Amino acid sequence: MRNNLVVLTLALATFCGCGGNTPSPAKKNTEPEKKAEKKTEKMAVTIDANLATKVWDKLEVETFVKEDIKLVEVTLKETTKNNYSGTGKDAQGRIFNLQVKQVPGGIACDFTNNGGGSGRVSFGNSVP
Repeated sequence: MRNNLVVLTLALATFCGCGGNTPSPAKKNTEPEKKAEKKTEKMAVTIDANLATKVWDKLEVETFVKEDIKLVEVTLKETTKNNYSGTGKDAQGRIFNLQVKQVPGGIACDFTNNGGGSGRVSFGNSVP
């Protein structure tokens, strides 16, 4: 019986409250409703290697280069179909010269920077 009384008391306290303060009614929002701005910009998404069966568009290529070389700015121009060249800049201000080549399912970016560094980042299928 005592257990039932404890359970009933807890249930009532939870349901009705036990603080003695009555909640104030909800305030009406007086700010005008903000409409969500329609975004027309295409958002790039990182692609898993097992899905790499096509060539990427310019935005996907720029995203890959930015993330892999850790650049804050990338400007690419298509040189031949699906291949790009351009420049990038890292957080320290170094300028990178970029050469991007693609094959179906694969991409590679050769780079040099004004600090004397160079390298290659690649993803997916082998790119000559």
